Order: sequence, then structure tokens, then C-alpha cells
Amino acid sequence: MTPRFLTRRELKYLLKEDCAPAHVVDFHAVPMVVLSDNVSSWLSWKIKRHTHGFYNHAMILHKLVVGKSPWVATQDMPLFRERPLSDYLKGGHRLKFWVNTSWTPSQKEGIKAACRLKGLRKWYRRLYDFPGVLGQWLGLKGLQAPHAQFCSEWVAAILRETGERVEAQPSPADLNRYFKAHDDWEVWGYFDPEIEVDECD
Repeated sequence: MTPRFLTRRELKYLLKEDCAPAHVVDFHAVPMVVLSDNVSSWLSWKIKRHTHGFYNHAMILHKLVVGKSPWVATQDMPLFRERPLSDYLKGGHRLKFWVNTSWTPSQKEGIKAACRLKGLRKWYRRLYDFPGVLGQWLGLKGLQAPHAQFCSEWVAAILRETGERVEAQPSPADLNRYFKAHDDWEVWGYFDPEIEVDECD
């Protein structure tokens, strides 16, 4: 698989064939892990500096809607939610899309279901793990809030259910390093607002 730089047009209309090139319409690639870097955020810079990486957020692209933006499941602050990928095509977000080439159709459906079910949980079971992030910062990984997760911790929990041997509390940078080290993970594409040219805007 050859990774490619994607435009806003391609990502906003992933399934709309009259607006997106045919090579982008890739039903089999979903779900994907999406890593994000908000280049205009001071907090993002602090996270990347602490974790020695290039990304500050992790989420799962799990739902395709014909003619509309794909949707991601994300452990946001303060609550987990599902939101359109187009929200990340505004401002200064850089995105990297990872796919696992060994997932079976059953595993893919299980991941999609887990994303939907997390969104249906009680609000206190969708809380962001602020103590957990502090624990990461201080090197105290046992410091966590009950039932709460931070973004890459939630993604790791989903991956571990498929048999991945990723650590339980990785940073987005840790996930990126893990994917690079395993042959069944491939980069599906990138989005960078500073270099993409989009005739749709």
C-alpha cells in the first residue's frame, strides 16, 4: 500500500464518487486508527514534547456515511463522543491514517460496534481520564480515575481486544511507534493543511 496525501475534498466526501476520486473510496480500510496533531495548540506541543512524538490525539474512524463526512469515535475532553472527521479538517490539524491489514471482517465489525456502544454508556463512563494524563506526566501509571480513559488509552483497549499486544496506557506517539514496528499495520494516508491543495474549497 502506497500512502498518499489526501485533500479536504477527498476526506469530506469519502463515499461520494462524483466528488472524490475512485482510489479514495476504500470500504475495506475502515475502521482506521487516526492520529492527530493540532499544530496551533500549545497543549498539543506540550504533549508531543513529553511523549517524544509527532501526534497528540488518537481516535478511530469507524463509520462511513454516503455523501457526508466519515465519523470518528474519540475519547474527547470531557466526554467520549462520535463526531464527523470534517471537524478535524478545520484549523491546523495534521492527520495520519493507519489500517491493520490482518483484521478479519468479524474483528472490524467488533471494533465498529465497540465504538457505537461506548457512545451509549452513562456519562460518567465516558469521562476523560484527567488523573490518568497527570499520572503519565509524573510517571505514575497507576494514577487513574475509575471507568475513565484518555484518548490513546481507549484506542489501545479496543486494539487489545483484537489481540494486539500494545501497552495498556500508550501515548499517541507510542501507538505510532507500535504501528511502525508491526508489518500488519500500514499507513493509508496523510492530511496536512499546510501542503494540501484542494479545489473544493
